[in-house]
Amino acid sequence: MKKLILLTLLPLTIASCGAQNQGDMNIFNRIFNGRPECGGTISKDLDPKPLENVKGYVTYISCNYNDADVNYKSVMPRALELFIFEGKLKGSVSRQNDSKRYDSYDYEMPFNEQLGTQIADAIRNSGMLAYNEYSWVVAGLPPCYDFDISATFSSGEKLYIKFNGDRCPAGFRDVTNSFVTAICKMVDYSPEKCPEEKPYVSPFIGEHHFVYNGDGKTQNFTFIYRQKVEDGCKAEVISDGDFGYIHLKCSTSNVSGGLFFDVVNHYEDSKIQSVAKNSLAGILSIQDGIIYLKPLQAAPDLQDRSLLKEQQ
Repeated sequence: MKKLILLTLLPLTIASCGAQNQGDMNIFNRIFNGRPECGGTISKDLDPKPLENVKGYVTYISCNYNDADVNYKSVMPRALELFIFEGKLKGSVSRQNDSKRYDSYDYEMPFNEQLGTQIADAIRNSGMLAYNEYSWVVAGLPPCYDFDISATFSSGEKLYIKFNGDRCPAGFRDVTNSFVTAICKMVDYSPEKCPEEKPYVSPFIGEHHFVYNGDGKTQNFTFIYRQKVEDGCKAEVISDGDFGYIHLKCSTSNVSGGLFFDVVNHYEDSKIQSVAKNSLAGILSIQDGIIYLKPLQAAPDLQDRSLLKEQQ
């Protein structure tokens, strides 16, 4: 009966495992044959199977490296991505951020045996082959010091190493530093090739025009979104046509990629002054690079709320 009670309570323990102590988790692991702890270790194979005398060149590789501790004084890049896809070697290298932020240096080149040999030499010379099949991955960790490589050689051997959260073997930073430095040289990377990150500019900035035509009636909409406050607001809506003339001051909010125009007040020239404050004048959204309007209180009597395509 005690065993039955224990097994009945275990789902409750699992569901709230983040709040349980290590003793609870040890019970869970013993009974369920060592499944990963909730939010904890996914894989933990710390017994490498070294590869020796690998003579071939690389025919396949997928590699990701990240070191969040790299600062602007370091000669090492902050991150590197390397993979072969559709006959090309592709990837990116990210430099250290200083007082500015930078976009990555992206590269792409035809993959051939010569490149495969250079990558194989970088792997061999780094000492990485000695750590084959080392794997220690913990769920839910933010990027820290992480490395993931999967490679196949023309001679048939396969290399696999993966860890995150700085859970690397002792001395492995020297290995990754050697390998990453060789790859950076191979793809002709230098920090100066990483462009300065451009400030974000909303695609909705500016003046957008929309027209409703239906049931013999027409309504013209102008939705304006400014970078700076003008006349007490950053957004303005003008609606004119068979459904009346409305001129609104608005605030905006981004929700799920759309721009919501919230009514703040009416301009004095607005012939309709009854639109409720804090209601939605309309919603702008983007589909395939085209801006659409869902008209709402910009025309309260309009029953058709179908999306309107921006007039170019």
